[in-house]
Amino acid sequence: MERFWSSNKAAYPLAGRKRIGTTPWSSAVLEGKKPWLGRTSRDIQWAFPDYGLIASLGLGSAINIPVVLHGQILGTMNLLHRENYFTNDHVKIGACVAPYLIPAFVEEIRAIEAQSSVQDPAKNTARNPP
Repeated sequence: MERFWSSNKAAYPLAGRKRIGTTPWSSAVLEGKKPWLGRTSRDIQWAFPDYGLIASLGLGSAINIPVVLHGQILGTMNLLHRENYFTNDHVKIGACVAPYLIPAFVEEIRAIEAQSSVQDPAKNTARNPP
């Protein structure tokens, strides 16, 4: 996954990539397109290989909401906070907000793909969001 917004650019720079392998988390969120709620630092450790960095920032709970257009996942909206902060109500609110992010995700995907094709035309593998 490629990051195009960050509230902490020192720890998580823009255009940074986070390799996500096949895990129960990726199966649920990226393949199943289901929101994920991690209430504790133990949940964060279960889900993310960079849990040490996340913990060092004082973050111990997370919500990941898929941003989906026509059944295609464009990315995820990720919110992190102190341990035990997020609840199921936050997930419901996040799921209502996520569709409003679709235009921004589509625009960013197109910009990344355009830049990529200019830098290396042989790697032009545009996803062409719907």
